[in-house]
Amino acid sequence: SHVIATEIDPLCAPAIAANAALNGVTVHITIADVIGSALPDQDVVLAGDVVYERELGERIWPWLHDFVARGGVVLVGDPGRTWLPVNRLRRLATYSARSQSHVEDDAVRNVGVFTIAPNPLA
Repeated sequence: SHVIATEIDPLCAPAIAANAALNGVTVHITIADVIGSALPDQDVVLAGDVVYERELGERIWPWLHDFVARGGVVLVGDPGRTWLPVNRLRRLATYSARSQSHVEDDAVRNVGVFTIAPNPLA
């Protein structure tokens, strides 16, 4: 198996590489907007904090739902963003995480891990 990490911000590549090295895994890093592209060789999509803007949420949810409809698994990590459609997700876990006080409103955020059910009503 292999991992492809995608990010739109090129400044994140060193952080992705450092995290992979600390965890002893090999990750191929792609700096590109992949939303809407085909994911033929992937079984799982891990989406972290991807709905910090309404427009981004409007683009990503149909793409992720299509991936699930074709048999893929999506796990979403989110710190409680306004644009997260929790009514269309199933919460798997909650973690307390320290945040950067100059970026976030709270020093500690409750971060949820969610999955998209194959049937949106499930």
